[in-house]
Amino acid sequence: MDTPAKQHATTVGQRLHAWFARQLDDRKPTGAIASLDGVRGMAFLIVLLLHVSLMTMALNLWRQSTNPFLSAFLMAGFSGVTLFFVLSGFLLFLPYTQAFLLQKSWPSAKIFYMRRVLRIFPAYFFSLFILVVFSKPTLLQPHNWKTLLPFLTFTMGYGNSYIVNGPYWTLATEFQYYLVLPLIALAIYGLTRLVRPEQRFWVVVGGLGVMILWGLGTRRWGESFVVHPHALMNKVLFVVYGDNGKFFEDFAVGMLLATCYTAVQNSPRREQYLRRLQRLAPWLLALGVLLYAFASMRNYAQAWHYSWSFAPNVFQAYPWTTEFTFALSYGCAVCAVLFNRPGGLLRRFCEWTPLRWIGLISYSLYIWHEPLLQAIQNNIGPSLMHLNSALAIPFSAILVFGVAVFFCFFSYRLIELPGMKLSERLRQQMLLKRALSKTNQEDQPVKKAEMVEAATKQG
Repeated sequence: MDTPAKQHATTVGQRLHAWFARQLDDRKPTGAIASLDGVRGMAFLIVLLLHVSLMTMALNLWRQSTNPFLSAFLMAGFSGVTLFFVLSGFLLFLPYTQAFLLQKSWPSAKIFYMRRVLRIFPAYFFSLFILVVFSKPTLLQPHNWKTLLPFLTFTMGYGNSYIVNGPYWTLATEFQYYLVLPLIALAIYGLTRLVRPEQRFWVVVGGLGVMILWGLGTRRWGESFVVHPHALMNKVLFVVYGDNGKFFEDFAVGMLLATCYTAVQNSPRREQYLRRLQRLAPWLLALGVLLYAFASMRNYAQAWHYSWSFAPNVFQAYPWTTEFTFALSYGCAVCAVLFNRPGGLLRRFCEWTPLRWIGLISYSLYIWHEPLLQAIQNNIGPSLMHLNSALAIPFSAILVFGVAVFFCFFSYRLIELPGMKLSERLRQQMLLKRALSKTNQEDQPVKKAEMVEAATKQG
């Protein structure tokens, strides 16, 4: 028989779970796509783990040399950004795959850009205003406007984002991807019109393969131009590479997943393909873990020159492919989530309501976690240095996570959510206007014929 204390704990847990569930948008789809909310939550937690590790290392609570293998995985937390890019590629390319493969209507570029602007601008510019006014007021002085300008135009890079907020560079990368995605999709669409319908899937895959090669090529030669600058090439480099790459290979992995997902879900042999993929899901996850481990060790060997006897031959060759290896590892993991059988352990974990809730507010969490972490490090960090490291490290992680979640929940509710609701209202109005315009165009020939007939009768 359960004790009163246990019953009370169960009731509190149920109420907490119900509260999390209410915060989630009920209009979101269920099933495989809903589980990607949990994957997005994991992406943020991976990034947070990296920054907490760096904070505790700066406080001398641990050293990389103490456990180099663990350090390799902790330092690979930057790849949480890679997972964000893969998810963006998947979700934003889905409507285009339906137009390519299923002959559905072409997504409106006007609606696409409107929704992207209202999704990222409110929270970003609010945070930029607060951080500049209260932590970098000198940027408001006229002689520093040139430094501030990239943050107003989403052209800031990896090297200068730290002036205000380190994670900002990824928002510039995302926004630039938004700008070119409809153009990339339109180019692929033009190619699919040149072949028979049954061949269009392979044309899309080939186009995305070219996109991956472009990303790898610009990363391979872009890094060399950053090290050895050239007056003319630097101008070209700013557009095609920036200072840390445009991560086209990451987005393309997500876009490739979207193409395969759409093809499988709408195939005449759908049930057969799903059964096979459900059996393969654990192996795909295992492959993703192996690729992640390889990329983590490889990145560690390149960055810190840790001496393993086989490192020069295995880990330090072709460093420009490391980012793509991370993208492939996450691509395998996302594929395993998408095709995991309903009720499977992986699917249930990613659909866990608290994890999905973290994914829901992950944008605010991503923007604000580093400034909050730095504030905690500056004000509470000296006190943590006197604690036992085994206690101080998990306490630091819980403290940073708790403060970030509390603050960012209100940021989501007050800043992000109104923008999302406005976006949805405008989208519905645009779709209605588009439908009415199409209806009027279809009715116009009928009305014209009726007028001609009436005029004939009068004549």
